[in-house]
Amino acid sequence: MLRLFAENSEGEVKELPNLNSLILDREEGVAGDLLTLSLEGAIFSELVSLTVFENSEEIFTGLIDEQNVVISERETTQLVARSLGALLIDNEAKPQSFHNPDMKLIFERYARPFGIEEFSGENKAYMGEFRVQKGMSCYKVLEEFCSALYGAYPRIEGRKLVLERPCEKITFSNRSGIPFVKLSLSKLRVKPVSQVRVKVKEDGDYDTVIKNPLAINRKIRRERYFNGAPSTGKSIRTVFEAIKRSNASDTLIKVISPVRLTHALGYQAEVFAEGNFHEEKLYVSSLRYSLSGNRQSTEIMLKKENNYVDNSIYE
Repeated sequence: MLRLFAENSEGEVKELPNLNSLILDREEGVAGDLLTLSLEGAIFSELVSLTVFENSEEIFTGLIDEQNVVISERETTQLVARSLGALLIDNEAKPQSFHNPDMKLIFERYARPFGIEEFSGENKAYMGEFRVQKGMSCYKVLEEFCSALYGAYPRIEGRKLVLERPCEKITFSNRSGIPFVKLSLSKLRVKPVSQVRVKVKEDGDYDTVIKNPLAINRKIRRERYFNGAPSTGKSIRTVFEAIKRSNASDTLIKVISPVRLTHALGYQAEVFAEGNFHEEKLYVSSLRYSLSGNRQSTEIMLKKENNYVDNSIYE
């Protein structure tokens, strides 16, 4: 059973009763989670933050963006909230340059002031100049730094900045795993990038080529250009990560399960279905948990762990 607690603008924390419905969206590459819920009754006092528990497990904590009261034949209140990563998106970063900054410095400057208490992973250093441009959000700074240094996009889980995927694995099967009521498979040839032409010198041309054999061997042609000259402060590793993400988006499997799986973002996965269908080396790239009355379901989007890139550079 879910329990909801909200803090109002005067600092009072109260439990919210009479939940009608709830939708929780979580997605890789997005700073935080989005929660939309409907309550029976009108709540006029301004609500600031929201925490959701199931038993003792905290499944959401964040800030309320919208509070809508509707009065017709009955009174209802709708709340729209984002997890704490929203603060990193909403706040602009001070433009400045760093010389050989490490993760701890960037975290202390752009995450801790907004209530994020720690980060996972090794404290690595970025070699060279890292620039924070005018107009970048605090999350954008963290995104570019972590993508270049760790090859990963940061997420905010509770009050922690997470850099790596969890190591847990789930199996979808109506015989011996997590049950599902619907499965759909999509092959998207429009997603993979076949090669990227890179500029590596200030006065040079885009004559360095990074190829993606997984796309080329399937006769897919989608080329991109990337300016990696030193003055841009951009790492060529960004190109490899972009190609890997394009490969992962080539195969999408959507599974709808009657089980709450709000914790499963980033989990490794495999699927068994009727007709000898079996897909492995998948991971959970996004999920949507829905609750209405006594009915619940989780819509899971799975992508392939299809990350091979030719790391040699062809002139």
